[in-house]
Amino acid sequence: MKRIFTRFKLVVLLFIIPSYFQAQTTLFSETFEAASEGELSGTTFNGWRQYTVTSTASDWAISNNCPITGSYSMTLHAYGVYCEYAWDDTGNEVAYYATLIDATAYNTTTLSFDWRCRGEVGYDYGKVCWSTNGTTWTDFTNSGTYVNQATTQSVTNLNISEVDGTSFYLGFRFINDGNTGTDPGFNIDNIVVRAISNCAVVAGTSSASVTTGCGSTSTTLSLAGEGAGSIQWQQSTDGGATWNNIAGATTDPYVHTTSVTRMYRAAVTNGCTSYSTTSTLTISCDIIHPSSGFVSTTINCGASYTYRDPGNTSDYGNNQNGLITLCPSTPGQYINVNFTSFNTQSSNDNIIVFDGNNAGDDILGIYSGNGTLSGNVRATASNTSGCLSFRFYSNGSTTASGWTATVTCNATPSGITPSSNPEDCQGAIPICNNGTFHGGTNNYGFDELPDQWNSCLGNPGTRGEYESTWAVFSPATSGTIGFSITPTSAADYDWAIWGPYTSLQCPAFTNDVPIRCSSTSLANTGGGGTTGLIAPAADVIEQNGEYGGGSNENGKLAPLNVLAGQVYVMMLDNWDANTTTFQLNWNLTNGATLDCTPPLPVTMSSFVNTCVDGKTLLKWTTETETNNDYFAIEKSDEKFQFYEIGRVSGNGNSNVTNSYSFVDDFYNDKTAYYRIKQVDYNGEFMYHRIIASSCFKDEFEVVNQQLMANSLDLIINSVQDEKILVQLFDIHGKLIVESSEQLKLGNNKITLDNFNINSGIYLVNLVGEIHHYQNKLFRK
Repeated sequence: MKRIFTRFKLVVLLFIIPSYFQAQTTLFSETFEAASEGELSGTTFNGWRQYTVTSTASDWAISNNCPITGSYSMTLHAYGVYCEYAWDDTGNEVAYYATLIDATAYNTTTLSFDWRCRGEVGYDYGKVCWSTNGTTWTDFTNSGTYVNQATTQSVTNLNISEVDGTSFYLGFRFINDGNTGTDPGFNIDNIVVRAISNCAVVAGTSSASVTTGCGSTSTTLSLAGEGAGSIQWQQSTDGGATWNNIAGATTDPYVHTTSVTRMYRAAVTNGCTSYSTTSTLTISCDIIHPSSGFVSTTINCGASYTYRDPGNTSDYGNNQNGLITLCPSTPGQYINVNFTSFNTQSSNDNIIVFDGNNAGDDILGIYSGNGTLSGNVRATASNTSGCLSFRFYSNGSTTASGWTATVTCNATPSGITPSSNPEDCQGAIPICNNGTFHGGTNNYGFDELPDQWNSCLGNPGTRGEYESTWAVFSPATSGTIGFSITPTSAADYDWAIWGPYTSLQCPAFTNDVPIRCSSTSLANTGGGGTTGLIAPAADVIEQNGEYGGGSNENGKLAPLNVLAGQVYVMMLDNWDANTTTFQLNWNLTNGATLDCTPPLPVTMSSFVNTCVDGKTLLKWTTETETNNDYFAIEKSDEKFQFYEIGRVSGNGNSNVTNSYSFVDDFYNDKTAYYRIKQVDYNGEFMYHRIIASSCFKDEFEVVNQQLMANSLDLIINSVQDEKILVQLFDIHGKLIVESSEQLKLGNNKITLDNFNINSGIYLVNLVGEIHHYQNKLFRK
């Protein structure tokens, strides 16, 4: 019976001792170390302002004359002297941070700060307060009266929960009665506002494998970037106004079949519930080309769709410019579009067909007029995505009936082999060094630069290319790139540059405007019309004619400041169309060099994580590698702001399976997210998918502990700087002694005394900002 009673007492004790240690989020912190000296009165200074309730000869200031810690603190200033106050003048003034602190999604808000104040007990003192408008100030309910302390004092985790769920200004108020007092007034430093998130679960991003269906359609729902927790897929048939659980849909991925349009999201629950982004499966046999912007549609293979121009069953409109990508739901299938009617304004309203879904994919054709596009257009064998993309643009005059086509999937690719040449962006010549680049053609290939979005190179009603040469270049090292273009005889060379990118990107697909563009008329200028990126020019656009674009139209534009690995696309065009060639001479400064940028053919077949002694172990495998220099491992919290934590060398070139691993030696205090950035020898890189890790250690490591009659000695190994509360309880839950301590990274010796206890069992409790610890100790 005695043994049973002892166990009962232990259970009671565990309920008596605080055991809730949910991690807090820092909403605001200020140490004033990035500040400079000056007053807050009448202006925002280093982010802080002063609000005067009752005027006094004292003003709030930031000063290095009397810092609490470091170099600067916030203090009072009077009669030209920092750290003094006008004790002989009545006043009530508030120093407040002039940006609202957002606690709308948080609870259990706390405030910590260090302070020092002599003042006059009962008359001249400090308070902490808050406001929602910066003019009406309320003292926090738990605010102390801060006075009569010449040495630094600390307030730790003051309960300011009245601001839970609000956005508020944080203020420090000093009041004096104008009688007498002692300097300093009120000194403030090391301010931290923390709170607990209402819901810290990250639900991630949802996707549907099929986004457009015709009739009964199945789509695979999946999540990326979600945190730990249970999953429940939900659906909405009213555009997201109401949501209902899908019975049994609790796995990732999950296959759902529907015959009506639905939106989907995932509810991820772990103590609380958050919702993922939404995805949509549209059930319609009609695909309407967008009048602007970009739309990507995955069709259900096995169904048949009708594809129409932006006007649908009416004429399309003027000044339209939209891109649509059509992809098959089944790998190994190829999109086929069979045009049964086609009618656009000839030479002005064009549709561009791309063999794929990327901005560097080949153009299969550009069409305008009546009946110029008919029959089947199908993705080719070299197009592994099986997708086709279409851009349609119209000018501002005549419209027409547009087109009607049938979209299906086909197991056999087109027999066409796309071909690209330097007259088109997709065939751009790679420039691999700073040697003289010679070029010039006698044609323009596809007319892929309509004036609607590249007006610098083509006046309205004219094309942007006459005899064009496309090139692509990438800096191997950062610096400044300049060049001069000189025709071999008199000719007017126009040119433009797009970027920066991470791979070849073509403006007909991206809809990007150039970052440098010159179309000034220079055919009769000395040197046969020299133009280029030539210092000290400052213009970025110079157009002859409708748009001046620059202050000095001489064909000389500002050089480019570039970073290693960036990719730039360039088009050089002989506007005179007289077959005159050119030479381009580079001027690379500030460390810039050029190199070719091949693609990154690294195939990663798996990426997983496990927990080892509370740390995260990442493991991944590759099937093939080409020019693979290294993998950079990047990490983030729930805000998805990634930073690099380590690197693992690649295997260069390999056609066999390679396995890699990396251990994050830092103990996480909450769910962390990891991704891999694969980098090749030339600096080109590619990101792989994000995974979540719930490996975290939330307990302090207490290396040694010794309890005597009148002292408690602890050695605590801390993984970071952290403020803690050390408590000692007896077996009945009565507090014997407690002390606030500041831990530093590494081993910390803590001693508590000024108590006297008898023999028996006691409990030590450590409550930190992030970590915690509880253990029984026996006093002999």
